[in-house]
Amino acid sequence: MSRICALVAVLAIVVAPSRALRFGVEAEAQPPAQSSPEPAQPAQQVQPAQPDQQAQSADASTEPDLQAQRIEEMQREMELLRAQVATLQAQAAQTEVLVSEANQINQQLAGLRDELAAAQAEAAQRAADVDYAIATLIAVQQELMFGDTPDMDWRLADASAILGAPARDHIEWARTALANKDGANARWFLAEAVWAAQRQR
Repeated sequence: MSRICALVAVLAIVVAPSRALRFGVEAEAQPPAQSSPEPAQPAQQVQPAQPDQQAQSADASTEPDLQAQRIEEMQREMELLRAQVATLQAQAAQTEVLVSEANQINQQLAGLRDELAAAQAEAAQRAADVDYAIATLIAVQQELMFGDTPDMDWRLADASAILGAPARDHIEWARTALANKDGANARWFLAEAVWAAQRQR
């Protein structure tokens, strides 16, 4: 057994150098490994404009257009305002004319009111005078039933001055009858005068 182990050891010593020699020859026979060339770097390409840059460029290009549009809008607004001012001025001028005419009409109305008030007062006074004259004629006619008195003539004269024809004519005929002491005819003429005076109201 020991002899076999020794033989194996000798074989190992002999075989090891031959294997090393063979591996060295194979290594020399193989060509040296060529280093692979580094890939060429691609040329730096110009990067397209980013969206923000494009937006800024678009804004810069459209800004003059927006300003021009705004100017046109302002000009249109100014024209509209000028038209409104002209309309208001025309209305104001027309209003002044209307106010002046209204003032004149008010003055005329005031004058007419004064005239109407004066006419109403005059009519009321006339009616009162006619009533007084009629009352005087009736009183004298009744007094003549008991005889005439000195004051009858001037009382009838006052009534005659107030009343118009034909009542005045009958009063004058009654005065003539009184002057002739004709009381009966005087009363008859006075009755006719009262009837005519009442129709004048």
